[in-house]
Amino acid sequence: MNAYAPPHLTQISSAQPAACPGGKSDTALKVWVPGQLKDGLTALAHLRGLTLSEYVREVLTTHAYGHLPHTRGAGRAGPPRDGG
Repeated sequence: MNAYAPPHLTQISSAQPAACPGGKSDTALKVWVPGQLKDGLTALAHLRGLTLSEYVREVLTTHAYGHLPHTRGAGRAGPPRDGG
C-alpha cells in the first residue's frame, strides 16, 4: 500500500468515474502540484480502480457541482429558488 493513502481508504470499492455535466472531456487543464500530493492522488485513484486523470476529473466535478444528480442544462447545483 502507498504510504500516502490513509488506511481506512483501502476498503473503497472501485467505481465508474462520474459523468461530467457538459459531456465529453475536450479541454486540457494543467495544474502544478507538489510531488507528494500527486503521489497521494495517484494512490487514491488506484484504490478506486481509476486513472489519475479520471479520479481528478471526478473530484473536481464533485467539488464544482456537488453530490446532486447532474441534469443537462442545469444552471446551478442546489435547491430551487423560492418563488421561481
